[in-house]
Formats: sequence, structure tokens, C-alpha cells
Amino acid sequence: MNMHKAIVDPEPVTVPVSLRDFRRLQWIKTSARFSIGLVWVWEGLIPKILHPSATQFEMVRRSGWWWGSPEQTLYWLGMAMILAGFGIMSGIWSVRRPDLHAGRAGAHGAGHHEPSRGSA
Repeated sequence: MNMHKAIVDPEPVTVPVSLRDFRRLQWIKTSARFSIGLVWVWEGLIPKILHPSATQFEMVRRSGWWWGSPEQTLYWLGMAMILAGFGIMSGIWSVRRPDLHAGRAGAHGAGHHEPSRGSA
């Protein structure tokens, strides 16, 4: 019997990042989150609420997973997608690590480097 166990490092590796690079990474993260959220808002609003096609209705009808009518379900699915899109854009579900968001002057601030485990 071959048993595999996951090796979990209990201590996260800290990589020093300059303040300029940190801000650039934050901008990339925010831009990506906004872009993905905008797609969800668009897909909820345009093809589900404002201009639903016969194909959209037919997909919902054939799925058998609708409440009231396929039209109502498509409308509420669009509303849920819009809310999810705004949630994505707001960052409400973003993973926050206390050591990264507590402030740059803390133990993990710019210029501070702790050698990773196993280094000489």
C-alpha cells in the first residue's frame, strides 16, 4: 500500500519586496480583481437581464433547475452575477494576511530580510 502524505511547511517563506514592487503588485492585483468583477457584472446585466436571448432561456429551461419560470430564474441569476461581480471588485473575498496588511513598517516591512529555513 502506497501512502503519500503532504508535507506542510508550518512557517510561510517571507520574500523581501521593495515598496515600489509592493505597490506595483497591489496595482496588478486590484486591476485583475476589477477586470474579473467587471466581466461578471457585464455577463449578469447584458445577456441575462437587458438582452436575454432564446438560447439563454433554452439553456435554463433544459437544465430543469429553475424556479417560477426560466425567465424569472434567468433574471435572478443575472442579479446574483452582478452582486458577485461587485463583491469581486470590492475585494470582500480577498485573502488578507495580517503580516502583509498590518503596515509596511512592521517585521515584514521593506528592507527587512529573514533568511529562509535551510539557508546558511
